[in-house]
Amino acid sequence: MTFTLIPFQTNHNKNLVIDCIAMIGESPVDKVSIIELCKLFSEICIKIIISPGKVVTLDDKTVKTVENADTFYTELISQNFNLEKILKDIFSDLDKDCDEAIDSSEMSQALGKLNYKMPMKEIEEYIAGIDLNHDGRINFYEFNYWWRRGRQGGKSLKIITDKWKNVIHEYVPNMIKYYRKSKIAKNKNKKSINIQIGQPEDCKLGLNIFLGSSAKREEVLRQIQNILNLHIYECWFAFQMKHKTEAAAKKSVFMVEEMISSVKASFLAGTVMGRDIVHSINHKVVSNGTDIFASVVFDICNEYVEESLDFLKKIDFVFKSPLDDFVDIKITCKHGIEELKSRKNLDLIKSIESGNILINSEHWAVFADLLQPTTTFEQLFKDFLMIESDLSFTDPDSKGMKSLIYYLEMIAHPIRTICRGNTLAKQAFQAFGNEIFPELDFYVRYNNFGLRFSISCEDLSQLFITD
Repeated sequence: MTFTLIPFQTNHNKNLVIDCIAMIGESPVDKVSIIELCKLFSEICIKIIISPGKVVTLDDKTVKTVENADTFYTELISQNFNLEKILKDIFSDLDKDCDEAIDSSEMSQALGKLNYKMPMKEIEEYIAGIDLNHDGRINFYEFNYWWRRGRQGGKSLKIITDKWKNVIHEYVPNMIKYYRKSKIAKNKNKKSINIQIGQPEDCKLGLNIFLGSSAKREEVLRQIQNILNLHIYECWFAFQMKHKTEAAAKKSVFMVEEMISSVKASFLAGTVMGRDIVHSINHKVVSNGTDIFASVVFDICNEYVEESLDFLKKIDFVFKSPLDDFVDIKITCKHGIEELKSRKNLDLIKSIESGNILINSEHWAVFADLLQPTTTFEQLFKDFLMIESDLSFTDPDSKGMKSLIYYLEMIAHPIRTICRGNTLAKQAFQAFGNEIFPELDFYVRYNNFGLRFSISCEDLSQLFITD
């Protein structure tokens, strides 16, 4: 997220879009002016007083008082997250058929519950004013943008927004945990499962997949967000390469920069879609000591970008959960990439032969309904989702599942495709093991979830480079 601080003037522009009101209270006499400001900007959900020693406080619990700039930014970020969570809940209440969009019929139903009748034509006009991609419906990103930005000085379904505003004002400042309505068993909370395969000794391959929502998303993405300044973006991909020397890292900056630019040019060149999204995809490459960080940022308000990222939207839709949920999967294996390729006809457990699978999770019981087990291993995982416990197993049956290399190559497929058609990309991954440590971290942010995929293996380049 990003914030722009604008000094208040008595002749302020009433069409100015404001997310938060920050007020300075240096002495008790400032209280009168602060109360007037709060009344003037009653539609703003986040109002914070900065008052050293808290000499100015209000009885209104929707207005928080902090003592300094550090605590102000902490409170501001916290309330901003709270607001997003509540807006998601409001949106879910309106989205009766759970298709991640609000149409005119659902809006009409919402008005009906408030005993407020509005002609369908007028409802459609309001929706058109919120509908950024002109598909006749409101998705959450449009709803969120409208509430935060467009509602002030723009079209507003006042009968609904006034009711929501009261709820939001009540919950935003003091919310610690605000669970959205869902069919998730809250008692099935933290759990772990430890699967030992063979006799784990020295393992050549290590893999970690961490998927988290809300605060867990921020936890896993915080470092790379800070380094690449990605806080203000809703959708991005990033990766980290660890070099053996700072000189090697600085040298790689130019290679990675050229690689990404070349891939973008190849992807966008000569297509109508390319011309439409060229300004909606941006990238950045920086070095930090011996590490290289690179990101590609997407504007998800662009309809072509949104369409090409449909698979992320589906993940975001499936992973509806209570706040701060996560699943953390760690896999170790005695075999490297080349050895795993020779074992591709074996099932998952047999292809690993010797290693370990450790899964830690919080909540996620709802996803058990999505699994239709066909193997003992899949049934084991479904049972795991439905309990609150720590389980241990040795050599479970995974007959019917694919080998580990199958899943790794599926994940690596986009990069493998790029390396086949781009010499610079191929050269970058061939450097693994020489100037670059054979390990790689990928990161993905899409709205409410964050993903980190980490892999290390001596012959890692063989996963991405094909003959």
